[in-house]
Amino acid sequence: MKKLEMLTALSLVISSANTAPQNRLIIKQQGSFAVDGVVKISDGNYNSRPEFTQRKTSNDFIDVFKINITNGGQTLHGDHATVSY
Repeated sequence: MKKLEMLTALSLVISSANTAPQNRLIIKQQGSFAVDGVVKISDGNYNSRPEFTQRKTSNDFIDVFKINITNGGQTLHGDHATVSY
């Protein structure tokens, strides 16, 4: 019982310490945006579902990946900076 009383008293002390007035930072808006950058596109046409996958009931990721790399049309977005606010 003494432990319960001690824990209760301790929690009251801790909670009352947090109620003191403070200068608070209030964030009205937050987000992020990219600054500058480069987009590289490989020659070809990207197809998210290559023809050979349409005849199968399950597909191996690596097989689909290899076909898509071979077919081209992939894009690479390289941002110079991402700013969070």
